Amino acid sequence: FSARGDILDTWHLQDALPITVGAWLAVLHSRFIRTASNAGVLALDVPGKFSGAVGVSAAIRVFGKGAESVALGLLRLPKPRFSTQIVQPEALERFYNEIMLISAVLANFGDDVRHLQSSAIGELVSASSTSSTMSHKTANPIAAEQADGMHVTTRCDFLKVVETLNSTLQRDLRFSNVMRSFTEVMVFTYQQLLSVERVLKTLKVDENKCKLNFWRN
Repeated sequence: FSARGDILDTWHLQDALPITVGAWLAVLHSRFIRTASNAGVLALDVPGKFSGAVGVSAAIRVFGKGAESVALGLLRLPKPRFSTQIVQPEALERFYNEIMLISAVLANFGDDVRHLQSSAIGELVSASSTSSTMSHKTANPIAAEQADGMHVTTRCDFLKVVETLNSTLQRDLRFSNVMRSFTEVMVFTYQQLLSVERVLKTLKVDENKCKLNFWRN
């Protein structure tokens, strides 16, 4: 059977060649695996620092030689060759960028599901809630909508990382309050994962509607 949402040629809003539901999911799965794998590698490259206010360890020599290596070893963070008052930002930006890309894949899945569950297509059924204001509707794909819409929040949070790459004389803490919320990128992407998991556990294909849509063309 075919998923009509994947037959839809969005360049012209006309039905195109059919593919299977498995092929549709395989592309999304491949994108997710690639970005998740990249994020895992990039996470290991995010450096830390424990070298004092200007990076020369003047303020922490009381702890003895090698204090930074010990501290970073406990945290399993790589030690940068040089550091100032702030950690070198590029590796962290690359990591959060990859998390944002994971969020984009999850959002794409959610958007596809809500289209495939629409009245016009109706080939999928997923975790839904009833409508309190339009009782004629059979279901609202609330979990798919959450996975899709939350990407806007994730993307906007990622902009905080991008906007704080530069600092005055490489030791500027005016953005420290912004940096404290960087982890929101991961928190909201994790929430997307939970929503997608809920969709996948409840996802069903209406084979009759798939065949009807297929033969109509």
